[in-house]
Amino acid sequence: MEYIPRQVTNSEVADTTIDHTGVASSFIHLATAAPDEDDDEGTGFAVGCLWIDYSNGETYVCTASTDEDATWLAQDGSDDVNPPFKIQGSTSGFFYSWSDASSYPGVIDAYSFSSDGNATDHGETIQGSYTSNGSIRTTDHAYQIGAINGPGVPGASKASIHRWSFTSPASSADVGEHSLAPTYSTALGAIAGATDGTYGFGMGGSGNPPTSEQHFDQVEKFTMASPAPSADSGAELSSARGYNHGCSDNANGYMYSVAGGRPAGNVIERGAFSISSGTFTDWGDTSAGVEGHAGSTSVTNGYRHGGHNPWVNVIENFPFSSPGNASDVGDLTSASAFGGGSSSTSHGYRSGGGSSEPTITNIIDKYSHPAGGDATDVGNLSSISKGGAGTEV
Repeated sequence: MEYIPRQVTNSEVADTTIDHTGVASSFIHLATAAPDEDDDEGTGFAVGCLWIDYSNGETYVCTASTDEDATWLAQDGSDDVNPPFKIQGSTSGFFYSWSDASSYPGVIDAYSFSSDGNATDHGETIQGSYTSNGSIRTTDHAYQIGAINGPGVPGASKASIHRWSFTSPASSADVGEHSLAPTYSTALGAIAGATDGTYGFGMGGSGNPPTSEQHFDQVEKFTMASPAPSADSGAELSSARGYNHGCSDNANGYMYSVAGGRPAGNVIERGAFSISSGTFTDWGDTSAGVEGHAGSTSVTNGYRHGGHNPWVNVIENFPFSSPGNASDVGDLTSASAFGGGSSSTSHGYRSGGGSSEPTITNIIDKYSHPAGGDATDVGNLSSISKGGAGTEV
């Protein structure tokens, strides 16, 4: 039996059925080379276009066609063109310690993601960090925001922005000042950090003027270059607080301030990297309003681990996809606060922590992403510190 498909007449096709302005000039492009950042919307490529390099059979798909900043992902997982920034590291985790004169020197430690083991001395930080809970980094530098206590740099404000290289040996250098520096010149820290790979963000924090500790709700933003002055982004947290933790959802363009603990609070809130006014959105709650916790970030979830007031060893995660409370997914090998957190493509890490004896530890803990589970002791830092922060590359 012959089948004749239904025919579409001219009268059934409206003038607006096909919008040629949204169609790329070449859905499948053949070439003898790979695409580059300039193969963008201006040269006729749209998100979803395929590029086939028939000299080697490699296929690329366009995931961003921004002018002169296009992204093409290789379908075999290698040789991506201008790949999007991801907070998760693939090589190493780092812990940069709080310093207290000669008792606790500011050390930058590095530990491997590919094999468990002790950390090695990567360099020194001339402004010890008791702060920056949440990675702020590019692909080649880490950034420290503010400091509480510690000797800092003689004659310099502890409200400065420091950075150090992922290439060893590394030493931190002052590259900018917080916009709040004139007010909090004695100390400014306990700030939640986040990044989209181009800008660094500091959410909330605590200042120590000569008379008393104060807290603020400002969200600061700075370009990660040298110099890197910070400015008020125009956005605010829902309340003033410090000793909180930051997460970066780079896949969807958001930053999270997690459970500010001083004053006590358990709120998780979210703001877009592009936010320039208004207040962050309430995203959920953690189980307790502890302070000084750290955490890690998978592609789909943010994590909080540890904290004190009271001291806890809990590991919690919360979803990026929709609002929701954090869930208990495991325990650290010991309770800790004021330590570091870092993120690989498959695991979260806790490094160091503590504010006074006997709670100070040099343990490196490792737990699974995204499922969680109890952490495993996989090594030690090269020295014991009263606190610090972590990052990854």
